Amino acid sequence: MQPMIGSKVKERHATKWLAAVTPRLYPGEVVTAVSRTNMLRPQCDAVVVTNARLVAFFGSDVETTGFKREVLADAIGRVDIVKKTFGANTLAVTNRGGAELSFGDIPAADQEMVLGVARHLGLTGVAPQVRQAVEHQAVEHQAELDLRAQTAWGGVEVIGTTPSDKAWKALKDHCSLGEVPWFVIGSGTAGVLGAFADRL
Repeated sequence: MQPMIGSKVKERHATKWLAAVTPRLYPGEVVTAVSRTNMLRPQCDAVVVTNARLVAFFGSDVETTGFKREVLADAIGRVDIVKKTFGANTLAVTNRGGAELSFGDIPAADQEMVLGVARHLGLTGVAPQVRQAVEHQAVEHQAELDLRAQTAWGGVEVIGTTPSDKAWKALKDHCSLGEVPWFVIGSGTAGVLGAFADRL
């Protein structure tokens, strides 16, 4: 099935974008719609809806930098066109956690098409033939994050007595994702002090 192409997307651009995007898709993932957008942060000029996610990218460098913004179908809570100041019509996706992601200004002629396919995607979720690849990548990504965290925590300088496993756990429980202390001072049974960028 051929994807729907927005009225403001030239055929040569659509062909180039689809060729650049295809290697970045999950096995079984297919593009269902392509439209122009105008987004400054991050800079994007294209929006693509697939059977697994909604992505935005800058057409001339998508081959090297990849997608600048994306949301998986399972995370889509609501999709709207929000009227902004000076007449811009922004494609806004609210995820299931309540956070809003902007996918830039969609041309008026393409809004109905983009809204339709994006809302349908949010209702149906990730296509069954893509789900296993998405879940596999999520597991690999989590394993990579865990390895990085383990490596980072292994490099924390300890001054004094080495903290107990219980003390290390308490320190880790008070950290945000990816955060590690600059150093730790252990004092045997009297407690542990962790020095962070913004607190002790």
